[in-house]
Amino acid sequence: MATHATPDVIEMVREAQKQALATLEQFQQVSLKAAEAAASFVPEEPWPGFSNVIPKPTALVEATFGFFGKVLESQKAYALRLADLATKAAEAGPNGAKKASQ
Repeated sequence: MATHATPDVIEMVREAQKQALATLEQFQQVSLKAAEAAASFVPEEPWPGFSNVIPKPTALVEATFGFFGKVLESQKAYALRLADLATKAAEAGPNGAKKASQ
């Protein structure tokens, strides 16, 4: 009887993530090159009279990613808590969900 190796699910997920990130980074490089080319056509003051009120693009990015970083941290903590409850329930066997929540 032939035995089949059980696929390492975590390794498969890591490989898929690695490939997805590589693709994203390639897209970002192409996008940056296009933005650099387009930037040469932007006037010194794109919104005359409003440049002093509009935040710098880098400030907007920092503020936005700061917020989304906090959202991701919160979601990760939530997901880890759910995973912990699922693990405890599985280890407890029948009626484990009731025991895990205590």
